[in-house]
Amino acid sequence: SRTIQTLIRSMILPMRPRRLRFHENVPDALQAMMLEPPTLVFSEWHMRPMSGNRLLKIMRNRKIDTLCFVPVIVLTGDATRRNVETALRAGAQAVLAKPVSSTDFRKRIDFVLSDERPFEPVGDQFVVSGVAALLDKRRERDRLPALLTSVGLEPEPPMRAKPIESASLPDIKPSLQDIRRRNAR
Repeated sequence: SRTIQTLIRSMILPMRPRRLRFHENVPDALQAMMLEPPTLVFSEWHMRPMSGNRLLKIMRNRKIDTLCFVPVIVLTGDATRRNVETALRAGAQAVLAKPVSSTDFRKRIDFVLSDERPFEPVGDQFVVSGVAALLDKRRERDRLPALLTSVGLEPEPPMRAKPIESASLPDIKPSLQDIRRRNAR
């Protein structure tokens, strides 16, 4: 949307980019990017007629060597776990949930531009190496309590610090009598 484009422009211009381009639709963007590959791409997740996921899959295709390694940050107002995982598995380096602050925006750009993780081929696509394994590990960790319960075991509660005994704390509050004695002097 033009509103989001204006917002992004206002957050990026202070960084003094050499060139900043916005496109109204994915086919126009792809054509322009093929002619002059960008340094970084911001893509909305929900677009019509082609989604951000489809754009990522086209960009990460091994046959499109001019775009397959260009860093991509996905912006979305629907940052569900499923959408974030799908974007990362499709090859996005980062996902930002809207509304986004200029500080978070800048941090994410700095991270993506300094990201040294290599790409690895998966089928016809290139994806960021290690991301799928990390997401799978996180998914298993999150499923573990439910799995333990399903086989009749109780998951252990998370470790928490023990509460401090109130009797072991010195009484630092002066009593009402102490205050009256001091004031009477």
